[in-house]
Amino acid sequence: MMFNSIDDIMKYYTRYGKEKGFAVAKRSSKKGDDGEVRYVTIACNRAGKPRNRSSNPLKLQSESKTDCKAQLRAVLCPDGKWILNAMVLDHNHGLSPSRTRYYKCNRLLEPHAKKREVYRIPDKYILKRWSKTVIRSHNKVRISYDNWFVKPEAQRYDKMCKAFYEVANLAADSEDRCEKVMAQIQELKREFENEEGVCGRNKPI
Repeated sequence: MMFNSIDDIMKYYTRYGKEKGFAVAKRSSKKGDDGEVRYVTIACNRAGKPRNRSSNPLKLQSESKTDCKAQLRAVLCPDGKWILNAMVLDHNHGLSPSRTRYYKCNRLLEPHAKKREVYRIPDKYILKRWSKTVIRSHNKVRISYDNWFVKPEAQRYDKMCKAFYEVANLAADSEDRCEKVMAQIQELKREFENEEGVCGRNKPI
């Protein structure tokens, strides 16, 4: 079997591993006298001797290495092509075809996928309330990016909210008190709305 490059060999063995249920990794490579890589070994990622890295000998850690011998080896031909010269199929551990999508080697983007860069998020994925320019119904709420809370209007607003909160706590336990507070609020509301109407009519056009 011939290949044009080491990347093509890696892709081939990765697809094979994904189908069979194991992950792959480049195991080793060797250069010729001219400094060009001429030999490459791609193996199951569980190749290698298992090692216990725990400092506590009584607390063994799980080790993924099992000294698996499954691999393929390829050599560079004079025409620049790569040819497989050895392949070991047997593994010394269980295979999991249903889990191969989680392996790191299978999460790498293909070249055609890398080119599809996202330059702008479509509007349908952006909620209107995230925008700084949105007109909010509660426009007296503190917002960190517009410094509204340092204005006198904001200070008066906070002062009134604090007073309303204290009155509400006192009136919440009694229906009579609640009705009295609501009546006072409605009366003030009508008074202020009338003042706004008069001021609006007196404004120059």
